[in-house]
Amino acid sequence: MWQSPRRWTATANAPRPDPARRRLAPLTPREVGQYIQHRLAACGANGSPYFSAPAVWRIHRYSAGIPRLVNALADKCLLAAFVQKRDRINYGMVGTAIRELEGNIRV
Repeated sequence: MWQSPRRWTATANAPRPDPARRRLAPLTPREVGQYIQHRLAACGANGSPYFSAPAVWRIHRYSAGIPRLVNALADKCLLAAFVQKRDRINYGMVGTAIRELEGNIRV
């Protein structure tokens, strides 16, 4: 069926959904753990470093499952683990990372 070029142009220029603007539901505690492990694996980690279950719970609790906050907090935790030469990120290290993110760290 033939359409006039004017109608086709209007259809071709119709606004499309922007994938970057989609709102995702917050991650569950389990999904936060899976997300962190996926991100580590994508960077080449092979089981080390790893986040303990209480650490993942605390990350979820603080971030409310928002991936951007999960990333920021996990990054601080990984840096702390590197500096302390540890393979395991625990509940306490997450607390330190939270305080650092909030600017409440003492030197």
